[in-house]
Amino acid sequence: EPEMINPEKRAALKLLCTIGPLCYLSDYKSMALTAMEMVNLALDYGQAPELGYAYATYGMVIVTYGGGNYPQAYQLGQAALAISERFRDLSMKCQASLIFNASIHHWIKPIKEGNAINAEGFRAGQDSGELQYTGYLCLYKSLHGYYQGQPLENLLDDIPQYMYYCRKTGNRWAVDALLGLRLILNNLQGK
Repeated sequence: EPEMINPEKRAALKLLCTIGPLCYLSDYKSMALTAMEMVNLALDYGQAPELGYAYATYGMVIVTYGGGNYPQAYQLGQAALAISERFRDLSMKCQASLIFNASIHHWIKPIKEGNAINAEGFRAGQDSGELQYTGYLCLYKSLHGYYQGQPLENLLDDIPQYMYYCRKTGNRWAVDALLGLRLILNNLQGK
């Protein structure tokens, strides 16, 4: 498929990609509209690195609002990873890995198989300087460990290193989420 070359459309795509996480945290319907607009830009004007985020986010929207069309969402998640590979964009690979693994992958494949996606996304994020999403990946590594039935003690042992990383990189949201998870895990242990 051709690459998006129109500079105005590329700028619009970058802007939509930037506001997507804000919409996710504040108004899920706006995030869905943002993801759909990004995919429409791709259909009309060609492919670009930011579509790694867009395809994964659109897949997440399909899982949430699309009546559970998990195979279609899974295909979009795979397309997100493929487009980030095509453009060799490690930041987008990190973002796509998080969204695909946290919201889509486990509907089709065993959750344990997502550990490799999480690890690859984290490496890509570190190599590209994508500090926001690497922090989110720390949280989801712990959450998925819980969902996989890993011993609570092991999960609690890992949280301090993730919190240190997130504090060091200034990811307050991830720190707060990890603190909340630690409270839950301690509570489950009767502490």
